[in-house]
Amino acid sequence: MFIKQAWNGQIAVWKAVVLVSLGGLALTLVVSIGVSLALLFLVKSGLMYFNHVAIHTVFFSFILSAFGIFAVRSLWLCAANPKGKISHALVRFWAIILGAYIFAVLMHVNN
Repeated sequence: MFIKQAWNGQIAVWKAVVLVSLGGLALTLVVSIGVSLALLFLVKSGLMYFNHVAIHTVFFSFILSAFGIFAVRSLWLCAANPKGKISHALVRFWAIILGAYIFAVLMHVNN
């Protein structure tokens, strides 16, 4: 339910910033590290033979892209308050910065 409300921009601005952008980024990185460790374990234990770095790169790119689209859209729509407070303008600025950061990380990972 929270994810649907965040996607539609129906949550409070502070929830969008704290829970969606910062919490979501931390959760994305923790999941990515967990998958990387699981892949490394499978390769080192001899259960599977594959290039775990390439698989992790693809997985990390996918999960970070999905998070980036979700977070930027959620932040942008939550900041669409007609009151025009400065905090809403800062949230939109944060959405742009977060989107640029995720884009830069993806470009770095895929090179």
